Amino acid sequence: MRAKIEFKYKDATTAQKISYLLEVDNAIAPKKIKTESSGNRVITHIEQEKLSTLLATIDDLLFCEKLIEDLICWT
Repeated sequence: MRAKIEFKYKDATTAQKISYLLEVDNAIAPKKIKTESSGNRVITHIEQEKLSTLLATIDDLLFCEKLIEDLICWT
């Protein structure tokens, strides 16, 4: 099973920062997940064998993205 999650930001700099920090989080996870920035967008590709694992990974991604975005926009 695969999923593609895309976030849009006000500018490319914000997207690059968020993409980098999400990829740092991805590196420690034993999951097939890849995050990259493209212009003002951040795109994450996820591949999992079980639906429950895919949904848990998406939930974690959304939580981490929200936390990172709040921290970056707050500073």
